Amino acid sequence: MNKQILALYPYADLGNSQTGGQVYDSRFISFIKETNPDIKIFNETNFNLEKGVSPIKLMIQLSRNILKLRSFEVLIYSTALFPYYILPFLLLKIVNPKIKIYGIHHHFRFQEQRGLRKKIYKFLELLNLRQCTKVICPCPYTKDVLVKNWKKAKYILLENAFKCSSQTKSNFIKYKFLYVGTIYQRKGIIFLLKAIASMTKEEKQDMVFDLVGNIEDTEYTKTLKKFICQTNQILL
Repeated sequence: MNKQILALYPYADLGNSQTGGQVYDSRFISFIKETNPDIKIFNETNFNLEKGVSPIKLMIQLSRNILKLRSFEVLIYSTALFPYYILPFLLLKIVNPKIKIYGIHHHFRFQEQRGLRKKIYKFLELLNLRQCTKVICPCPYTKDVLVKNWKKAKYILLENAFKCSSQTKSNFIKYKFLYVGTIYQRKGIIFLLKAIASMTKEEKQDMVFDLVGNIEDTEYTKTLKKFICQTNQILL
C-alpha cells in the first residue's frame, strides 16, 4: 500500500524549474509521483500568501496550511525556506509525532553570510535540518559540510543522475571542460582547478577549461584568480 506523501514545492509547478536545484527537486518529486500517483504536491498556490507578507505572518500562515495536512505519513521538502519551516514543523511533529520528514538540502546558506548574520543563519539552518528524519544531500560536498557541523547527522547521499551520450569532438581541442553558473564557494570550483593542476604538462596540453558566469569581486574569486596565476592555468 502506498504511503501518504506530501511534497512542499515552493514554485509554480514541477515544469517551471529556473535553477539546478529546482530541476533536481522537480525530477525527484516527479520520480516519486510515478510510483505513488497519490502524492500531494503543495506549491506556492496552495499557500495563498500575499506579496510582501511579514516573516511572522508567513510562518503563521504556513503553520495553518501545513497543519491541515497533518494526516500525511511522509513529508518531503526543499530546505531553501528553512527559517519559515521551523515553527510549522515543530507544531506538525506535536500533532503527528510519527511523520517522517525528508529535507532536500542543496547547499548551506550560512556560508554566504558574514559576522553575526552568518551565526544566525547557521543556527536556524541546522535547527531546521535537525527536524528532519534524514537529510537528502544531492552532492558529496553538502554531505561533508553537514557532517562537519552535525556529526550525528542522518543523511542520504543522492547525486543527480543524467544520461550521457557520445558527441562529436573538435579536431582542434582534444578536451574541453565548461562550467556555467554563478561563481560561489559552494560550487566547489577550486577542487576542479586543483585536480587540473595536479595533472602533468603532457596530460593537460590539449585541455581547455572555460568558466562562464557571474563573477563578483569577493575574497573567494580573488583566491581562484590567484590560484590560477600561481599554477599557470589558462582560462579562455
